[in-house]
Amino acid sequence: MDTGNQTRFMIFPAILLCFASFLYSQNDQSRIPSFKVDVKTVFIEVLVMDSRGRFVTGIKKTDFQVYEDSVLQTVSNYRQEPGPVSMGIVLDVSHSMKYGNQLYSAKNICRQILERKNVHPEDEYFLIAFNEEVKLIQSFSSEISDIEEQIALMRPSGNTALRDAVYLGMNMFKTCKHERKALFLITDGKDTASRYRKSEIREFVGESSVQIYVMPTERGYHFFLNELAQLTGGGISISIDRIHSELRHQYLLGYVPSNKARDGAWREIKVKVNTPEEFPKLSIRAKKGYYAPGN
Repeated sequence: MDTGNQTRFMIFPAILLCFASFLYSQNDQSRIPSFKVDVKTVFIEVLVMDSRGRFVTGIKKTDFQVYEDSVLQTVSNYRQEPGPVSMGIVLDVSHSMKYGNQLYSAKNICRQILERKNVHPEDEYFLIAFNEEVKLIQSFSSEISDIEEQIALMRPSGNTALRDAVYLGMNMFKTCKHERKALFLITDGKDTASRYRKSEIREFVGESSVQIYVMPTERGYHFFLNELAQLTGGGISISIDRIHSELRHQYLLGYVPSNKARDGAWREIKVKVNTPEEFPKLSIRAKKGYYAPGN
């Protein structure tokens, strides 16, 4: 095995999503989408690292073991190659971001995400800004300069619909081009205006194939945001350079679940790597599981 730089993962269920909105406000009370999806092949983005946090490459398909609810699954899909990523930026522009120059810091994070040294020629990005309203500012595009111009114009105002913004951000990925997907959530963590409950967002995120990376602009332990990041195999407060490296060094594994029950239950996933006894211990990051389809 060769060493690279880091680990990560994603599950890629075949997703059936309803509700697409380019302007999502608190006044739109008419539609609450179904969160259940029809899972046929489960895809997992897996990041393997050594004890120093370096990526481990060269692991064969036969070296991976994937368990769903402690039952060994048959890995049918395998890939490990750097490639383009579909990414979304969800930026908090509510009034609370005014304090302590938080919006200024948030804009700097956006610039780092879009830095040319981190960008693959085929990467694509979208931009969502939110206060009490959630607005799609830029749909998927590879024209970074257009997104940068929009970010520069942002000013803080209004209340905060954080959970609603997460929902629209995740929903945007149904139109993306690439299998690797990442959502950057830049916020102080406050939520004063969302209509979606935490449980609804947790369930929706658990069905997705998108990794969430949270960039808090305010210190403190953001329990719910950390939960979303861990659930999707993403992370919180990780450097942007590190995140881009992770996204390029993941293994993509896929399997057809042996459990065909349509009970809407949570399916726990664990990934293991077979290595010789004398080989250094490896750490693995991957999505924690997904929600099965319901009747």
